Amino acid sequence: MLSVLDLKSGYWQASLHPYTRKYSAFRICRGLYQFRVLPFGLKNSPMTFVQLVNEVLRRYLDEFVQVYLDDIVIFSENLDEHQYHLYKVFERLLQFGLTCHTKKYRIKSTEISFLGHLVDSEGIHKRHLQ
Repeated sequence: MLSVLDLKSGYWQASLHPYTRKYSAFRICRGLYQFRVLPFGLKNSPMTFVQLVNEVLRRYLDEFVQVYLDDIVIFSENLDEHQYHLYKVFERLLQFGLTCHTKKYRIKSTEISFLGHLVDSEGIHKRHLQ
């Protein structure tokens, strides 16, 4: 059983520490601004965001969760186990204030398309493009 969750506006869910905000500053005609959240485009944004998500889900990584940037893959042997795994992941996301795109959920599937591959109970396969 497989599910994929997509974190909504990924980087923008990561707050910047007040001291580091000055490093995100930019100037436009109406003044100087700085981000309060992790912006896209900074060299370290992807790594910082992945570290955040990995820390939030650390206790489940490789056991029943894999993370790629803002995508979370949950895998289980059966439906009962999968429902429990989903509950644990959602519980952690809620605890840390992270939200998902509900329209991008792929929940309780027997196969998923992920990063150009087909993933199912047999393993990972190349997706055949037509």
